[in-house]
Amino acid sequence: MKRITSLIIFMIAYISINASANYQLNCTGINRPIEEGDFQISSEYKDSFSINNTYLSKDGKPWTPVMGEFHYSRFPNEEWENQLGKMKAAGISIVATYILWNHHEVKEGVWNWSDDNDLTRFIKLCQENGLYVWLRIGPYCNAEAANGGIPRWANAGKRTNNAGYIAKVERYFQQVAQQAEGLYVKDGGPIVGLQLENEFASGDPNHIDKLKEIAVKNGMIVPFYSLTGNSVFHDNQYGFLPLQGAYAYRGWQRNAGGIVPGFAYDSDVWGIEEALGRTYYELDKYPRGLCEQGTGSPMKYYDRFMVEPAVIEAHVQNQIGRGMNLIGYYMFQGGTQVKGLNSTGWPLSYDFQAPLSEFGEVKESYKRLKLYHHFVNAKGEFLAKTQVYTEHESNKESAFNTETLRYCGRFDGGEGFVFINNTQKGLNLPDKSFKITCKIESGSMTFPQKEFTIKNNESVIFPVNMKLTDKITLNYSTAQYLATIDKSGRKTHFFVKKNAQNPEFSFSEKPAKVSSGWELTEDVYTATIEPSEANLSISFENATIILLSLEEGLNSYITATNNLFITDAEVIMSKDKVTLLSKGEEALKVYIFNAGNNSFEKSLFEKKSWDPKLNLAQTGHCRRLNIDLPSNLPENVSNIFVKIDYRGSKAELFADDELHTDHFFYGATWSIGLKRFIDSQNKSIKIKFKSWDIGVRGLSESLKKEMYTKITPYIKTITTETEYNFRLEL
Repeated sequence: MKRITSLIIFMIAYISINASANYQLNCTGINRPIEEGDFQISSEYKDSFSINNTYLSKDGKPWTPVMGEFHYSRFPNEEWENQLGKMKAAGISIVATYILWNHHEVKEGVWNWSDDNDLTRFIKLCQENGLYVWLRIGPYCNAEAANGGIPRWANAGKRTNNAGYIAKVERYFQQVAQQAEGLYVKDGGPIVGLQLENEFASGDPNHIDKLKEIAVKNGMIVPFYSLTGNSVFHDNQYGFLPLQGAYAYRGWQRNAGGIVPGFAYDSDVWGIEEALGRTYYELDKYPRGLCEQGTGSPMKYYDRFMVEPAVIEAHVQNQIGRGMNLIGYYMFQGGTQVKGLNSTGWPLSYDFQAPLSEFGEVKESYKRLKLYHHFVNAKGEFLAKTQVYTEHESNKESAFNTETLRYCGRFDGGEGFVFINNTQKGLNLPDKSFKITCKIESGSMTFPQKEFTIKNNESVIFPVNMKLTDKITLNYSTAQYLATIDKSGRKTHFFVKKNAQNPEFSFSEKPAKVSSGWELTEDVYTATIEPSEANLSISFENATIILLSLEEGLNSYITATNNLFITDAEVIMSKDKVTLLSKGEEALKVYIFNAGNNSFEKSLFEKKSWDPKLNLAQTGHCRRLNIDLPSNLPENVSNIFVKIDYRGSKAELFADDELHTDHFFYGATWSIGLKRFIDSQNKSIKIKFKSWDIGVRGLSESLKKEMYTKITPYIKTITTETEYNFRLEL
């Protein structure tokens, strides 16, 4: 009897598990009607910009921009242009920047708008590189700056309409307006948005109106005035665009916030109430947008953490899936705090573990996020009009449920994308094998043919009923859509194989040509070999599908002239050229797509090797490292990076005996770019290492053990890498 009972229990469990592998997604009906509302747009912009409860519009079309934060006053101005070019190459369309008042008026009445504080030049460089600008003028900004960026002597009114405080704010706004004069979109400039205040959660909403009044009076007239979504304002007057923030890593909390929600396609209402305790505006009356999608976080001395790129990727994928129509990152470019103007308890380094580091290097998260920027830039107009469909209630149970598949859909007229995520910060999620039955107005479709298995720390987007041409439809694919290159009326659609499983493609029509490496089973084409250099393609009369490997997708770039190329180099895109930066001595390879024959043409760049002959001297029982610098860099060398794998609580970098930045050890090698010190004519830099502090939390168990074994600081390895530059002709 026990055997029979056990067998029945086993069979029930087996049936239950297998039944749960087929998930339902009903993508019919309207759950959030698009309403024009009564949004205030300045008369200068009514013909070119507008806003409704779902998306922004530009030139009469839905606009889904990608915005990245870059604090100009925390980065050497000599390097601004290159870093803006890297942001452009990543698919960023708007550069957001805080204007930190206390950087510009350290002493009352003495203003500094030069060198690293040259806001006018920064804005013009953005325009020259084809980037819009969203100024975040405060006066209060936070940004881990002293007093939130407000000079201590100016904060008598504490962010109110106090006459004395407002008079000081008006003088500050007048200064900002002078720097931005003639650079608004209405003047042919790039400034498209203006954020007032920051996290104004408990003040008087009339103060927000007063700040806008002062800004407008001083000529700061833009299409969009924004504030952070946790701010009080007169939301029934539609004079502001509230933008949300979301951080997987929260450096202001112990253990970076621990296990946090934000990976299960939950609703705005639940997510905001969970994070903030309340909502600040009627959410369905405003478009979903972000100004602070965290790419990492600064960290405090006693709490360390390492940002996982897969978590950052999945967090953004979740935001796009649940309907965000403006993706704004904080930070996209790391930086360095101005000494003495950083808030108490925060380091000088503002690296943030951002996609672009404090010293300008491209990090893994940059490439992962670029996949989604290509996707949004190609499909943003379509995505903006889609409805979001889910099959779960948004609550704590769904946000932390690790067993059930996390998925949602964005559809319009039966066409759309299914978003699937199996990643959550701080959790190992079990593998899940599944099929999805997607219901649209014309019927239902179950896919894929073979169950798809998604593993821990993976996320993917499946296209459904995607129009390849007016006549040909991609029924579905288990590869992720990347971008489309349209040349001479022929469209080449690029897809990426996101994980180890061989992707499937199903079409409404029979292809005209199929390359080798595909298996056909019941009208479904399955890739049977690894993608490489466009070896896997399927062609129709006016369209071609090309499957890329994940590595190729991560290394893909799209130019303003609609060319696609693949390289593992860092890429700088400016108005009239493409520059490649490559470390090491091996020849650089670039694969440029030729739409004429649907193939990649390989270019090889040989490096003229240069040895900087750095003198690296350790002193004081490894507590200090002296690095003698070369007097200059050859024309073909863009930078030298010193990578230090050390053990200790922190390290401090001094140039000519002046503290420049610091580094709280969290398990990663510290990579330091020397160019800025060479350009400043420093003869050497010095790095001081501090002993391990047993009070520091957050390191892995293996690192803790290593630290406790030897409390005194020490250097495990030091390596140097020369970075070469090349001009790419397309």
